[in-house]
Amino acid sequence: MSWTDIIPTLAVGVVLLYVPGAVLAAVMGARGLTLWASAAPLTVFIVATGAIALQALHIQWSVLTFMCVAALVIALAAAVRILSIRRNAGEWPRINFRPRLTKARGLRAAGYLLALSIPAIIIFYRFRRILGSPDHISQTYDNVFHLNAIRTILETGRASSLTMGSLDPASNKLSFYPGAWHDVVSLVIEASGSTIPVGVNAANIVIAALVWPLSAMFLVSTLTGKRLIPMLVTGALSAGFSSFPYLMIDFGVLYPNLLSIALLPFCMGAVVMFLGLGRGAPTSRWLYFSLAALSSAALTVAHPSTTMALVALTAAPVGAWLIQRLRSLKGQEHRLRDSLVSLAGVAAYALIAISLWTVIRPTEAASSWLPKTTVPRAVGEALMSTPQGRDIPWLIFALTIVGVVILSRQRRLWMIGSFAVSVALYAIVSGYPVGPVRNFWTGIWYNDSYRLAALLPVTTIAIAAVGGAWLVERAVQVLRRGPLPRRFPVRAMSIAATVLLICVAAALAQGRTIDTAQADAATRYASTAASPLLSNDEEALLKRLDQHVPADAVVIGNPWTGASLVYAYTGRRAMLPAIGTSPTASELSLLKQLATISKKSSACGIVRDQRANFVLDFGPREVFEGAHHTFPSSADLAKNPGLRLVDSQGDAKLYEVVACR
Repeated sequence: MSWTDIIPTLAVGVVLLYVPGAVLAAVMGARGLTLWASAAPLTVFIVATGAIALQALHIQWSVLTFMCVAALVIALAAAVRILSIRRNAGEWPRINFRPRLTKARGLRAAGYLLALSIPAIIIFYRFRRILGSPDHISQTYDNVFHLNAIRTILETGRASSLTMGSLDPASNKLSFYPGAWHDVVSLVIEASGSTIPVGVNAANIVIAALVWPLSAMFLVSTLTGKRLIPMLVTGALSAGFSSFPYLMIDFGVLYPNLLSIALLPFCMGAVVMFLGLGRGAPTSRWLYFSLAALSSAALTVAHPSTTMALVALTAAPVGAWLIQRLRSLKGQEHRLRDSLVSLAGVAAYALIAISLWTVIRPTEAASSWLPKTTVPRAVGEALMSTPQGRDIPWLIFALTIVGVVILSRQRRLWMIGSFAVSVALYAIVSGYPVGPVRNFWTGIWYNDSYRLAALLPVTTIAIAAVGGAWLVERAVQVLRRGPLPRRFPVRAMSIAATVLLICVAAALAQGRTIDTAQADAATRYASTAASPLLSNDEEALLKRLDQHVPADAVVIGNPWTGASLVYAYTGRRAMLPAIGTSPTASELSLLKQLATISKKSSACGIVRDQRANFVLDFGPREVFEGAHHTFPSSADLAKNPGLRLVDSQGDAKLYEVVACR
């Protein structure tokens, strides 16, 4: 498959992720960068909550029903805003369909487009090299669940995160799994008509290449205002971190974290603006309160652990707001009352945060990842943006130092505090000994250093962008003050110098650390005869399996070998739909008797009840090298007369259970 074939799917992904949210943001009163940065978070909010609501109402999830939910949410937001304006202004609002377009606005829009285009092009190039082909899949443990969850949504129209964890289309039992990413991808696939692997890769490219840079730009704008140079620097740097977005399509694979962390900078920026700490007075704090609330809800359904990251990273801004608030009340008439109200608000925030911190986390048994290094080394890795021991990105490290100095001089210590929190969490998970302390602080993220490494760029990029913007602006000022001819085009020279410096920064940020991240991630997507999850032969057999297996049949297979991907590729249900699925007592009995099954076997009753009439044998190779699980061997299956070989490709074989006819 060529990369030109994925363009329509990419276009569908951009439209689906941005148009509904952009309309909602505009109705709420957002404009400019705020509008476009909030578009994806608001769309995810509509998608995630809409999927839950529709399933509760027994309405199937589809592009059409999603559009109806989006229209309803937008209409409600419009009604609330119109009534609010009517109440405050005493008259109905006038709608202006002819926005003023000036030369200055046009140049600014072009500059913002350039700032977004730089990371979009670089990240697309990197993802292209990682994926190899648009239809390649991640050869990792979690991907069996992700792909089959998408197929479940497409086949059944059930997309609620409240029941997604079981992958059982007939069950209404509470089994929460953060499904916002899966819901978004299902819409992209349905609207574009692409296959599941292509839809997954297209959606991930849009999230990484557009959502993440725009979200980061918004956070940086709370520190610098909407000046163009900081936005250009942010764009240049956003493609230069090895731990995000590249790590999220490498390790795990953590697709839900890719979406949630891409939204995180915007959520943090919205909180900062609501608190009044951002550069430039907000037109309405209630706008940013609404944006923060809705985007945080989207963040929670994308992945709750990232919501807890938001709680941790906004602790410093909330503390800074309280100090600023108490200082501003000095000498005022109702100082004591207002001070108590402010303290009560922060106390409520802290109480809720602590309560959530102890509740929203996996079990200790599931949080078994071990420390990888020492605390001092982990602190150094975090400060230098080189987690997991990769090469040091010297440009980003240098700009981070400059940014810390600049922010210290500007007394914007809350941003440095948020950065310190992210560094501390990474240091604890990577270097602190196993025990209650480590589990309390990082158990939310399974005590997994990879997940916390991915959070580091959220705060680092804000600080590094401040440092980079300061250096670029000073360099341009020096050029302007130099000995130039009287009629020298100073403005044109300044623009050219700025663009040149930004391009140089973007190139320097693509150093060996990104090359290594790309090379490592590419091994996860290589489709070969020895691929750990799904080999060439196994994929070829799956692609023609529907010629032999009826649509209502269930296929028996070892999920650790990738056999359960039969559901994602063909729509034929797998008896064990995910690697983590525990077989029932009857399913376990069937697996134990499969190698010797005959007409007299008690397992035949299970075969008939479940319509499990076919067996996929993908051999002994499993996704975790050396981790072997109980399943009949290929030799045992081949010599059993109760199984008939239906089709094969290399070592991959499809059998029919004829003993139970």
